[in-house]
Formats: sequence, structure tokens, C-alpha cells
Amino acid sequence: MQKNLTRLGGGLLAALLLSPAQAAGIATWNLAWLLDQASHSRWVAACDSVQWRTARELEQEGKAMSASLRGLPYCDVHNGLEYGREAKCKAELGEVYYQRPNQQASSCRVAPDLADWKQYERKLQGLREGFAALDKAGVTLVALQEVSNDAAVQAVLPEGWKVRTTADMPGVPAMPQQVGVAWKPAGIKLDTASIKPVLELTLEGERPLRPGLTFSAKLNGKATDFLLVHLKAGCRSQPMDQPSGQKPNQACSALAQQTTLLERWIDERAGKRFVVIGDFNRSLLRERDSYGTKPLVQFGTRENAVVSAMLPEWNDNQPEGSTIVVLDHLRKDGEGGDGLVAGSWHCGYTKGIDHVVISGALAADLGDAERIVRPMGFTLDGKPLAVRDPSVVAPSDHCARYVSLD
Repeated sequence: MQKNLTRLGGGLLAALLLSPAQAAGIATWNLAWLLDQASHSRWVAACDSVQWRTARELEQEGKAMSASLRGLPYCDVHNGLEYGREAKCKAELGEVYYQRPNQQASSCRVAPDLADWKQYERKLQGLREGFAALDKAGVTLVALQEVSNDAAVQAVLPEGWKVRTTADMPGVPAMPQQVGVAWKPAGIKLDTASIKPVLELTLEGERPLRPGLTFSAKLNGKATDFLLVHLKAGCRSQPMDQPSGQKPNQACSALAQQTTLLERWIDERAGKRFVVIGDFNRSLLRERDSYGTKPLVQFGTRENAVVSAMLPEWNDNQPEGSTIVVLDHLRKDGEGGDGLVAGSWHCGYTKGIDHVVISGALAADLGDAERIVRPMGFTLDGKPLAVRDPSVVAPSDHCARYVSLD
């Protein structure tokens, strides 16, 4: 598997913000619990009715979760407090922790509380500017994750763009993190009749995972299959088969199951043009660099295979012609860069998990030109967002990642 590690220097900032001369391209963007105003109002009312307790907290208090919370975000989402410090924040803020919306300053405060719709509108404006920048950069199709419904996305898209999400599609469970596709009909021909949810990725259990979405579109005039994913979080880089000494990890087990399902989709398209795109919640570049120089273990699609990593599963060339290429990301350079994936400070935690994977057949059609996945920077009212400022509303904790496939 080829390594195309690109390191750019002084032009990095400009590349992050805008690159107006790009050719037609595709992008992936996790929009971080995007809600339309009606869904936001229902969420606030439902969580207020349970004093902003989470399902786990309600269970600990011997209370049942309200049916009004079905399909809505958790009640601790968008609170603007530092993730992973819940116990410390509760101790510091006391009962104020559960009095939302509140903007009380504390050592935990990293952003405004978006239960306040006026603050949420700042998130929406940042998303609008991000989509406008992608449009200007030549992007005509965006894979979407963490969206509540079509209306929520349509409200932030440029004029002339369309959207379809898995919300309300037959068989899709009610959940706040749906996936979808936004596209510009003037720039890309997408077969709307081919848009279908991939329900197998939800797996079976009490708490279904996010579905996938598949469709066909024409890239460079040729039909290309797309699979849009938002895979299970919590197993970013460790072996999925849990080496000895590690505690069992339910997230890794679920991700391993999804890995096998995706391999079947890939294998069914051996020798064909396809793109797998989205939030993989997996460090595929790290896998590529680790396994790229070693003989690949050939699992095929046999039942009960031991799944340790994604790429050895998908790229075993069984059946023949089913190879894939993981497109590299723009890298940081210079002092402190260390070749890490580039992107805004505001999406630092999620770097390296949003990917564009193309089939060997599509890679052959595109030729030898280097194709680098680039991050789009965040702005509000046309100005880059300040960092480490708890008054700033970032549009998402993920940067949009885009690439030209001309």
C-alpha cells in the first residue's frame, strides 16, 4: 500500500481557510448533534422535564427515562463544559450544573451552553460559512454525520444544494445522530432513486448504532458507488480483537462486526469504482503505516474471523480486484508539526478519524496525481475563530475534510 505523506509549510493556514481554485471534489463533515429549531425546542423541553439528567443518572435515581427523550440528544450534550470532567464539573458547579441553559464561568467552561437557541444560532452561522467555503473550493458532495433530519441540514446549505438523510427512512431507528448526503445538482449528478440506508450497520441490541447510507453518483462522467458511514466510537487505534492483558471492550467488538460488514460491501464491488467516506472513528492512516509493509493476513469474508484491524480485512484482494486506497491527509509541518494530520484547533480531538477511501479501480481511473484530504478551517462572520476562548462557539468538533477526485 503506497504511503503519500505530504508535508506543507508556510501555505498551511491559507489551505485551512480557503482554496478557491480547487477542482470539483467531495467532502465529509460530522456536524456535531445538528438540530433544527423544532428539534432543539423539543430537546430543551424534554431534558428540562427530567432536570437535565442523563439516562444513566435517572436509572441511578430509580427513575424511568421519559418517552419524550426518544430520538433526541443526551441531556448533557452541548453544555459547553469540558468533556471527560463530569465529576469535577458537578462538584464545582453544584446544582447549577443541571440548570440549563447557563453560561456560568468555571474552570470547566470551554464554550457557551447551546441549550440557549441564540447561542445555537452561532453554531449554525459557522456551519453556513463552512459549507459556503466548501462550495467555493469546488466541493459538490458532502457526506454528513450527526444530523437530526433533512430540515436541519437544509438550513445551513448554500442556495441550490439538496440533502437526504436517513431520518424517517424505512427501518431506520429513531436517533439524534443520523447520516446523510448533501450535494449540488449543478455540479454532480446523483441518482436519488439509489439512496438507501444500510441498516446492517446498526447491529442488533438494545441501543442501535448509526446506519450507513449508500447511493450512486457520477464522478468524471462515470457511475461510482458511495457508502457513507459513521462507525462505532471508542476503539480508535487499539487492536479490535483485544490482546491479552486488556479489558474487554464492547466498542471494539461492535467495530469489528461493522468492519466485516463493510468488507462484504467492498468485496461485492471488486473491480468497480466506489468510495467509502465518513467518520470511521478509526485511525486508518496509522493502520496503513503499520500494516503497509507487512504481509496482509487474508481473512476474506469467512464467518467468525478474528478481526484485529480494518485495513488487513478490507485490502486482502480477496476476491481479486477488491483492493482499496486510503487517501492521505494534509500534514502539519514545521516546529511542533511532527507530520500530524492538519486541522483547526477546534477539531484537534477528532483529527485522523474522518476518511475518504477509494477502490483500486477508481484510483486507476484517476491516475497517478497525488490526492490529499484537506481540512476546511472555521470562521464566524468571515473571521477565523479564536482558540482557548470559552465565549467562542465552534460549528463542530470535526473539521470538514475535502479532496478533489477529478
